[in-house]
Amino acid sequence: MHERLKFDVIEFPEYRGEGYWCLRAKRTLGDFGDALLSVRLHSPHYLCLEVDRQHICGLDHAHIEHMEKSSVAEADLVLAASQAMMDRMMEDVGDAMPAEAIVPREIVRLPMDFGALERTLGHALFQSEGPLGRASVRDSQLGSILYFGRLQVCKGAQDLVQASLRAFARGLDARVTFIGGDTHTGPFGRSMREYLERKSTGEDARFQSRFEFAGPRQRHELGEAIRGATMCVFPSLWESYSYACVEAMALGAPVIVSDAGSLSEIVEHEVSGIVYPAGDVAALERAIMRLAGDADVRARLGEQAKARAHALSEAGGVVASLERAIGRARPLAAERARRSHDATSRGARPSTAVATAAPHAPPVTVIIPYYNLARTLPDTLESLQRQTFRDFDTIIIDDGSTEPDSVAYLHHLRQQGLRVLRKSNGGLGSARNLGFHEARSEFVVPLDADDIAHPQFVEKLYKAIRHDDGLAAVSCMFESFYDKPGEGVSGYAPLAIDPDLLLYHNIAGPGAASILHRDTVLSVGGYDEWLTSFEDWDLWCTLAGHGYRGKAIPEFLLYYRLRPDSLIRSEAPLRWHALKAYVIAKHKHLAKDPSIVLRMQLAETYQAK
Repeated sequence: MHERLKFDVIEFPEYRGEGYWCLRAKRTLGDFGDALLSVRLHSPHYLCLEVDRQHICGLDHAHIEHMEKSSVAEADLVLAASQAMMDRMMEDVGDAMPAEAIVPREIVRLPMDFGALERTLGHALFQSEGPLGRASVRDSQLGSILYFGRLQVCKGAQDLVQASLRAFARGLDARVTFIGGDTHTGPFGRSMREYLERKSTGEDARFQSRFEFAGPRQRHELGEAIRGATMCVFPSLWESYSYACVEAMALGAPVIVSDAGSLSEIVEHEVSGIVYPAGDVAALERAIMRLAGDADVRARLGEQAKARAHALSEAGGVVASLERAIGRARPLAAERARRSHDATSRGARPSTAVATAAPHAPPVTVIIPYYNLARTLPDTLESLQRQTFRDFDTIIIDDGSTEPDSVAYLHHLRQQGLRVLRKSNGGLGSARNLGFHEARSEFVVPLDADDIAHPQFVEKLYKAIRHDDGLAAVSCMFESFYDKPGEGVSGYAPLAIDPDLLLYHNIAGPGAASILHRDTVLSVGGYDEWLTSFEDWDLWCTLAGHGYRGKAIPEFLLYYRLRPDSLIRSEAPLRWHALKAYVIAKHKHLAKDPSIVLRMQLAETYQAK
């Protein structure tokens, strides 16, 4: 679509990493040209889980968290409706932000169509008499407290129940109405509505009838509820930007909000509402008692709330803010692109490594470890002959083949002029290490002797690693097959070298679908030759431990042959736990947050049951 329409700006939410692969394509392959790729913060999925006290971390959740943070780190522009959301996200991104990155961060509020709001929520309200359009209605129902939003821990509904019970015990004559759908954020996956209903009985069953859990409602019904409410309460434990609160304020409702996230930016304490410390049930109780007992305060706060909502969300002002943000971001995006070619700080290729590439050698060497694979290597070599990028060497490393046909085929290849090295059998890691030492180029592509390279395999891997000098490795997606490439039975989409995830899962992909900076690999000791499998996974961990970065490009460029006698299908399943334990013990200090590995293991164990 971009190729056809040439967008100036493309905006993605950070939520669930929706823009991850588009941003990755720009950062590795230069796709999207000069288009500004912007990420707008809502609330990342992992933060919602955290505030909802859901700490099981399944593999999908871990991948999403990586994608959300990486999307922010790779954006040309980051937008947020609140400073609180911006600050929290930037703190979380941390080391995921490349040193050369220049990411403009702009606060741009969300616009509101006040005319549509009046038509859908407030039509009847604005027909009423009184300075707020409904003061007489509210004065006649002094005891109506309204909460609208999902019944969810992060929305603080449980605090409102507790504060209301305390207020009832002090003599408040009121009803509390909850409008919104149920969630499974009650204790350990239970219904939140059922949890709140049980809590609402309190120590005195008389108060149970004071609570109404009305479920979801249509927009016009919500307007009627706001009209009849003494106050609207937003007791959230986190809010990136509460559009619901702004809507209530726009309709002149007196509001009580916690100071969590954006709410204290939206509401000015004692000017356009009452702000209390998030999670402080006693403070919320006092705020409820105060508003319930003073109609003048309600009228004053409601009128100022309406003015505040218009000031925050008037469409013309929001559009002007967005245009200024885009204008400031454009030159910075160009500067970031320039810097990516000169990265010398954290994650850059080591200046201390001895540059051993031959002066006139091709930039890339493809190394192919080989052991008794005469039946598949011809297809692999044929796929290399079809490469669109031809400036590369090829080295075959014979890891002590024993089958006569396989040995004879290597002799034939030598006669054809192909470089073939022979060594005693030592495993895949030792064969690859020999290939790295013998390569004369700056970059090395390890390719297995039974896989098939897409015609643009070498070209795009080389383009990606040259596009960002801070990368030590680039991998690609691959498609698995049994008999014929293109008739895939499965596939895999690696993400990146992520220290927090690598101890549990090879998120960076197989070594045979990657390109690596030769001297960087040699400087960290190469492949661990003790390992009989997982040697590529271990190398990613080693690179991460030395501060190097690696990414995957969003294209399927390798066809990965599934053989019953391959190492990954014969050796790894038998010794999976021992191999994994070895990698974890070797790199035990790799993860910045070791609890992630434990929580992911718990999730896997739970799912297995």
